[in-house]
Amino acid sequence: MRTDVLRRPLGTDSLRRITLALAISGLAVLTALWSVAPPAAASSHCASQDSAARIRDCRTLINLKDDLDPNGVLNWSETLGMEHWQGIISSEENGVTTLEIHNTALNGTVPAGLGSLPNLRFLELWKNGLTGSIPAELGNLSNLEELRLDQNALTGSIPTGLGSLSNLRSMSLYFNQLSGGIPSDFGNLNSLGYLSLDRNFLGLQTHPTVGNPAPAAVQNPIPNSLGNLSNLAGLDLGDNRLSGSIPSALGNLPELNILGLEHNEFSGSIPTALGNLSKLNGLSVWDNNLSGSIPSQLGNLSELTFLDLSFNQLTGGIPAGFGRLSKLRALHLQENQLSGSIPSQLG
Repeated sequence: MRTDVLRRPLGTDSLRRITLALAISGLAVLTALWSVAPPAAASSHCASQDSAARIRDCRTLINLKDDLDPNGVLNWSETLGMEHWQGIISSEENGVTTLEIHNTALNGTVPAGLGSLPNLRFLELWKNGLTGSIPAELGNLSNLEELRLDQNALTGSIPTGLGSLSNLRSMSLYFNQLSGGIPSDFGNLNSLGYLSLDRNFLGLQTHPTVGNPAPAAVQNPIPNSLGNLSNLAGLDLGDNRLSGSIPSALGNLPELNILGLEHNEFSGSIPTALGNLSKLNGLSVWDNNLSGSIPSQLGNLSELTFLDLSFNQLTGGIPAGFGRLSKLRALHLQENQLSGSIPSQLG
């Protein structure tokens, strides 16, 4: 080998080739290191979870935390094990199964990403300060059994996709600012035992605002399909600006214990079909615009303990059949236009 060649100074082209080769080698090393150990900003704690399900759900919750909790109330963090996170219950096999955070001053929105927790069974975010709409993606939670978003400031309409939650046993959305009626696909919720939608604006197209104090009413806001809910025990639709007639289909609910329709704008007569509700304990239709006579069929409600028909425009007499209501403890008929005598059977 000629030593003069080795000692020859490197030219400009040679230096460029060597520099490029070193840069490529360095990039390869960095890429390999990245694949082995993600940077600190990535989900270091999530990657250490003991199952794929927990890794998946940990990353999902970290990604949506800023939307749900912009003020940083929750202790969810990459530096804290998920088993110590507020309101979270998870299992190795199924990942997150319960998200229960109530009365905690959350003031963000309900993130659409919650619909990506496939094994979630209990979603309870009640009594916070959440705003915005209910995301349609919650309809993807096929294992959900209980949904509580009550006592927030949610607006918009109830997503129709919630009617696909075939395992849902309880839904509570009361005391929000929801509008636009009740989705007809709620009639598909065959497992539903309790539905509380009171203290919203479901009888209006939108909720009243300063610039729009009197939105248009929804026609037929209570769908007849609710009569398909064979397991429904509690239905509360009070204080919703509901108008039109009370659907006779509500008399098809064989397990119904409580029916609350008070403080609305219903007109027409009380459906005689309500007399078919053999397990009914409480019926409240006070403060509406109901007219006509009191159906004698209500005297068939042998389990009834509470009946409030007050503050309407009912006429005629008090049915003598009310004397058969042996379990009745409270009867309110004031502020109507009733006439005739008080039946001796009430004794």
